[in-house]
Amino acid sequence: MAEKSSTYLSHKFWGVVFFVVLSASAIAQEYVLIPFTGLNIRTGPGKEFMIIAVGQEGELYHMMGEAEDWYIIKMFSDDYRYVSKRHSKIVFHSQLDPLEQPELPENEIIIEEMTDRIQVLTQRSKREANEIIPRDQDAYRWDIFRKVLNDQFILGVFRRFNVQPVMFGNLMGVAEVYSE
Repeated sequence: MAEKSSTYLSHKFWGVVFFVVLSASAIAQEYVLIPFTGLNIRTGPGKEFMIIAVGQEGELYHMMGEAEDWYIIKMFSDDYRYVSKRHSKIVFHSQLDPLEQPELPENEIIIEEMTDRIQVLTQRSKREANEIIPRDQDAYRWDIFRKVLNDQFILGVFRRFNVQPVMFGNLMGVAEVYSE
């Protein structure tokens, strides 16, 4: 019993350390805010690029840079995605109302459920991409399509659990701490 309790406390300790480090680095973090539902998230900086998702009001994404009239954001596949500068805005972590601060669920069961769903959906994106573009026939296009599907599926998980997309890295870090 003492061993189980100390393992739990160890996980809690490292989770708190992880949270404090992330919180300190988040203060200077720039986000792209989606101000209304309906803003297209694209694979490239232009209307001719594929829409991979439609942003919902209030969603926050990591700002990675700019490309002419577009903000570059980071999504779950680590590929850059693009949103119109004209229809979105930059906010700093410190500018967010305390009630709007992005955070992970405190419940470990929800975190586990989210990460389990993400693992299942990551495998699903590989299978579905292979059905459309067989990997052995065109690995490059298969990989692009797999990443698009992955971004779409994982975004659905974050929306289902009402967690900001910007929290993806934090979720994966906390899930890693819990799995050790």
